[in-house]
Amino acid sequence: MSRDAPKTTVSYLATTPQPRLVNLEFVPQGQEPFSIGRSTHKAIRYAVNVKIGGFAGDVARILGKKPPNIQAWVLAKDAPALVRWDGPLSTDDPVWRMELAISAVWPDAKGVSRQKGRGD
Repeated sequence: MSRDAPKTTVSYLATTPQPRLVNLEFVPQGQEPFSIGRSTHKAIRYAVNVKIGGFAGDVARILGKKPPNIQAWVLAKDAPALVRWDGPLSTDDPVWRMELAISAVWPDAKGVSRQKGRGD
């Protein structure tokens, strides 16, 4: 993915009871700083929108079965790496947060940092 693109769309084979080809639309939302120990880094936050095309997409929207949007943070250096993920793991699952195994400090919406650990 080009980091300068306003959005990037990729195809994805969703493993639902009946496999379905959907589009994932990655829209950059800006950079966010985080730190691990004394090292500070920046991650690009992406809104990942699941796009189900055609009639099935219309029905999913009407029935409230459209998958929720996902937030993904990717290291903003030469070698991109996923550093955080907020989203469901499958249809009808709750939203999960996955982060690095090493404790990282992320600013919250109010600008106050909080420590995230393994049991959080």
